[in-house]
Amino acid sequence: MQQSTSFMNAKTVYDVAKALPKEAQRELFNMLQKEFGISTKSLKKQKQPILTKEMAYQYLSNNIFNRRE
Repeated sequence: MQQSTSFMNAKTVYDVAKALPKEAQRELFNMLQKEFGISTKSLKKQKQPILTKEMAYQYLSNNIFNRRE
């Protein structure tokens, strides 16, 4: 008779974590942050400005205010 080997994968751990009460989820999250050095700043997507003020001033200066007709 073959013995089945069971193991935990990320999906199993995720399902277990979701089943925890909210307070235990927060505690687990804090423990994972400390263990893996994750900060909430690194979780947020860093947005780069599409247009900086300097670029806007340069565009306006070159194309709008210095128009020669």
